Amino acid sequence: MELYQCIKINDYTWLVAEDIRPDFKNTCAFIIGKKRCALIDTGCGIANIREYVKKLSNLPVVVLTTHVHLDHIGGHPLFDTIYASALEMEKWEGNSDRLKERLNFLKAALEGNGRKYKLIKSNIVRESTFSYHPLADRMIFDLGDIVLEAAMIPGHTEESFVFVERKSGNAFVGDSVNPTPWILDENGKSVEEYGKAVKIFAERFPEIRHLYSGHCIRDIGIQTIQDTLCCVDEIVKGSKDERVNCYAGKAFQHIHGSVSMLYRQSTIRKNS
Repeated sequence: MELYQCIKINDYTWLVAEDIRPDFKNTCAFIIGKKRCALIDTGCGIANIREYVKKLSNLPVVVLTTHVHLDHIGGHPLFDTIYASALEMEKWEGNSDRLKERLNFLKAALEGNGRKYKLIKSNIVRESTFSYHPLADRMIFDLGDIVLEAAMIPGHTEESFVFVERKSGNAFVGDSVNPTPWILDENGKSVEEYGKAVKIFAERFPEIRHLYSGHCIRDIGIQTIQDTLCCVDEIVKGSKDERVNCYAGKAFQHIHGSVSMLYRQSTIRKNS
């Protein structure tokens, strides 16, 4: 039983996804430069992703973190050079029982697939701590002929990041811009603030042509940005939405085009 899916999107870029179930992946991007490689996120750590990407390149690897959630940093302890939000890492490091948390998350996500859960449990990265360098907006990562630029989009978390390669027009956006954005109380940012951040991002990078998110193994489409901004505008203006159940409990759901945004009343406006 395979735990990873992998597709090549250009001569030097691969999407590597933890195959949790047919409709749910934890997707990482592996970009190969002339001097080193970048691995954007490491999933939930269901197996040794370091050994997996070695099959694609033996060059040194720098890990770039979109945000500090368990389904994006589970494989981080396998690597030596990591960049992540210092603010989010301070909160993450306060909880020591991360292996149990990841296993519980995976068990729920597998929806009764006991065979795959048993396989993951035997292969999962058991360590949860790692050293890192602070990540900041506008940091440049030169891989050798290929350059990635970090951009912060607060919303899904306090300091979520995306990584853009202007040359190809590829943006690796984690959970910041995706078909199901979650703007919930624990993230510390409002729907309104999130919308402003997405707008600034879109204006800063007019070269973007492709979006690769943290849970799809495909291009989610540049239209996702505009649909996200429309969602934000309609929610802030007072849309009447139904409450639905999600992994984080009950939340309101607003749909516009390709985007289904989850939010709570307390997160519509700043300080509301």
